[in-house]
Amino acid sequence: MNKEDQVHGALLKRISQLESECETLRTTKAQFNDVIASLNEGFAFFDAEDQLVVCNQKFRDLRPGYDDLIKPGIRYEEFLKLPNDAMRLEDIDNRDEAWFKKRVEHHRNPTGPKYRALKNGHHVQINEIKTPGGGIVFIRTDITELINARQLAEAASRAKSEFLATLNHEMRTPLTSALGSLGLLNAILEKDMPEDGQELLQIAIRNNESLLRLVNELLDYEKILSGNIKIKTSRHDIGELTAKVVKENVGFAHTHAVNFVVKKDNVPFFAKVQKYRFEQILNNLLSNAAKFSEVGSDIIISVEQDNQLLFVKVKDAGPGIPKDFEPEIYQPFTQLDASSTRKHGGTGLGLSISKTLTELMGGTLGFQTEVGVGSTFYLAFPAMK
Repeated sequence: MNKEDQVHGALLKRISQLESECETLRTTKAQFNDVIASLNEGFAFFDAEDQLVVCNQKFRDLRPGYDDLIKPGIRYEEFLKLPNDAMRLEDIDNRDEAWFKKRVEHHRNPTGPKYRALKNGHHVQINEIKTPGGGIVFIRTDITELINARQLAEAASRAKSEFLATLNHEMRTPLTSALGSLGLLNAILEKDMPEDGQELLQIAIRNNESLLRLVNELLDYEKILSGNIKIKTSRHDIGELTAKVVKENVGFAHTHAVNFVVKKDNVPFFAKVQKYRFEQILNNLLSNAAKFSEVGSDIIISVEQDNQLLFVKVKDAGPGIPKDFEPEIYQPFTQLDASSTRKHGGTGLGLSISKTLTELMGGTLGFQTEVGVGSTFYLAFPAMK
């Protein structure tokens, strides 16, 4: 083969390679156009000279009726000057040369997302991203639905706060008063009242206590959500506090035909807690243990120290917690038996609130469980001397 044939062959090979590369570029361009055409956002790319290189139909829709003008080569300022029925509210009376100059300058030097309210009631977010070559990628997203959803959520939050404030005033106050009156009545008439009357009075007291506990749980949950709950701890004898709470709950245990058994050494166990909140948490753990344990069973409450941690444990004789339910045990409004025919009442907030309160005091609330045997819920706090 002579030299001329070799050159000719090399040229043909190169032409074939170029044709293949062109086909690849055409395919890539078609794919790119398909991608930007499918976007829900208005998309455009302006080069370093502010000339439009490529855009999708949603970008052209920003200037309805001017599709034939919005094409590669149009400058950004020329695009801005096209009539727009959905102009930004504050721009309606301010479109002069200075306004256009300012907008173009902002376009060339983007500083982050911009949010605009339009006179047609829509809200948009505009992102302009500078490329390494000096061009600008323009992305415009309609966020009206997000804005409306946020406004609805804010309205719902206000309504919830108002409801809980009403709950506090209209329910907790009279319930507290009624409970005090019932307790006083019980103290005055306890010896002279017939057995049937005493039973009815005890039922009324227990029902009032349950209602007051439900109201307090809802109010605590609202405080936790809003971040308005304050915890100030101080040094307390945890063994002494635990014995006090158990003693106060003996009557509740008897109504469920179970026994509270306290096991602790006759030595003080100190930790930093808020007395009222510690009692609230332990009340919840004792209540759950009593409600879910087998009739006639013992619930073991122990206070012990292990290295630098002080533990308060409540061991029940209940059904245990199924493995698939364990991750949900602390979720708000969650109960193991959430059916309409469940045996035990409550909001399903007790453990969620208790866990948050424990952690706010620097402690841990955890559990160990075995299906068919029972569960042990424990509080752990750093021990003090």
